[in-house]
Amino acid sequence: MEDGAQSQLTTASRLALLKERNACWDALKWGVTRDLPLLHPEDIIWELCGGVFAQCGLPGALRLHRLPSQYRNIRASSWRIPLLSNTEDFAMDPAQDLLALIEKPVLNSNP
Repeated sequence: MEDGAQSQLTTASRLALLKERNACWDALKWGVTRDLPLLHPEDIIWELCGGVFAQCGLPGALRLHRLPSQYRNIRASSWRIPLLSNTEDFAMDPAQDLLALIEKPVLNSNP
């Protein structure tokens, strides 16, 4: 392990948090749990990447949830991104602030 970015915690406090985190993982005991409601399971597209859970019920909006971490001082947050009705799938990489949408082509019957 390496020291991360500057923190308001002392070295002793960070060591105590690290020991607590490792003990929780060893025992598979979670300090806090949070249930996230799933959209209609038969129509859902979802992805979990970089601590962000995203789901999309077609048609509609992409719903994103940043998962909290007391050890990394990350607060939970949620947001929505409206999508076009022809969105078929998506991929994301929160570390790069990247969201890629795959859309079904809309064919125009007029020449």
